[in-house]
Amino acid sequence: MKRVGFVFPSLAMSFLLPGIVHGASLTERCKSDSPGESIFACTALLEDPFAGSGKRVDAHHHRAHAYMAQYAYDLAIADLTEMIRHSPSALHGLQDRLAAYEKSGRLELALADANRVITLDPGGATHRYDRGNIFIKLGKLKEAVSDYAEAIRLDPTLGLAYMNRAIAYSRQRQLQVALADANTAVQLMPEESDAYYNRGIIFALSKRHDLAAQDFSEVIRLKPSESNAYTYRAFALLGLGQREAARSDARKALELNPADQQARRLVNGAQ
Repeated sequence: MKRVGFVFPSLAMSFLLPGIVHGASLTERCKSDSPGESIFACTALLEDPFAGSGKRVDAHHHRAHAYMAQYAYDLAIADLTEMIRHSPSALHGLQDRLAAYEKSGRLELALADANRVITLDPGGATHRYDRGNIFIKLGKLKEAVSDYAEAIRLDPTLGLAYMNRAIAYSRQRQLQVALADANTAVQLMPEESDAYYNRGIIFALSKRHDLAAQDFSEVIRLKPSESNAYTYRAFALLGLGQREAARSDARKALELNPADQQARRLVNGAQ
């Protein structure tokens, strides 16, 4: 068999990144918060035939995070799949891949990874919460409620589980239980704008326009750029007979989001 001569790993990159092809410097750059730098350094590490398996697994993981930051979900999934192939029980790899699947709309694949995560760590409250989020996107509301309930059992302080269970209940028009969960979410997360936003929606569905307007006002205080809060407060104000105040909110919503057709109809006097 012909002996292969010594090959300098990632030779082209060694000119661009002098002195860091081997060793800690390359590893640290692979962990960079800059996606471009991370991808470049992790790729150099993965092309290095002398890199150990542990470093290669870490490089796939960090490069996947960098690809996620660039919304390159297919590339991120490829790296995470390679990472999982080397470490099948690595929870963080499975969790990151399910997030990439979820963000790219491949919900059934995300669900499969969520199931694997729960099998590996059945006592993790956030794992049930994550799967509940996938179920709610799939329209499987009863399954979502069940997972949020289990997340709350495992961690009664998990405000996001109460908030999203409230959404699942409201979509089933179970407004009283939805409101109870929404109140708990606000108590646990008093500075979380989404908690007030979702409770405001429940109040609006219940025709409690005054309380809906109060919650949307709180959203605006916490997150002034949230155009939908102005739109829905406008509808609440309209329900209270405050037409000019409603149009004022609708105009503000249009300033923030010119594509908001509901706000445009309110400005033009439609109900």
